[in-house]
Amino acid sequence: MQNHWTDETERLRKVYGGMGDGQLEALAGEAYTLTDAARHALQDELAVRKMDVPLREAPIPKNAAARPELDLMVFRRVGDLSEARWLKQLLEDAGVASCLGPDNLYSLEQFGSEFRGGVDFKILRSDFERATEATRGLFPPEPADEQVDYVYEARCPECHSTEIVFMGREGDPEAEPAVDARFNWTCDHCGHQWTDDGIQQD
Repeated sequence: MQNHWTDETERLRKVYGGMGDGQLEALAGEAYTLTDAARHALQDELAVRKMDVPLREAPIPKNAAARPELDLMVFRRVGDLSEARWLKQLLEDAGVASCLGPDNLYSLEQFGSEFRGGVDFKILRSDFERATEATRGLFPPEPADEQVDYVYEARCPECHSTEIVFMGREGDPEAEPAVDARFNWTCDHCGHQWTDDGIQQD
């Protein structure tokens, strides 16, 4: 019996040795379904590759709300049931369990609320890297914050006071401003006077 177990472990070591890292991670997520020999072979292969991936001992419960100790996180927000089904299947294929909404429902069919504004799609925090890898390139990048023009206050280069007064432009004041126009300023705070091209100096 022991020889049979050893032979099976060796056979599986070769099988797992031919798998990619992502496949091994997905398999580790379903380790509770494996035989002792398979689990042993999987652990050996993970150790050889120095992959710190725990073997899942049990599936996520059907209703995660019944297990408040689970460390859940919002992976993304989904806009409708079809998107939720697609994402759930995609992650399950990668060995990542998920749940939906404020009640952490494992079964999407139990979700009876509207998707208006989006609904939280959650995973275990420990599965974040695996879920990210499984969905890489499938979603558009998050929109960047709206760009805001940089607004600054002109200051005196001597005392940095904002109490400055524009004294006029050099040259003909009736002419159109030129690119190399020079402007005269004075500081009401310290009395310093200077000329520049109208561009804030560092």
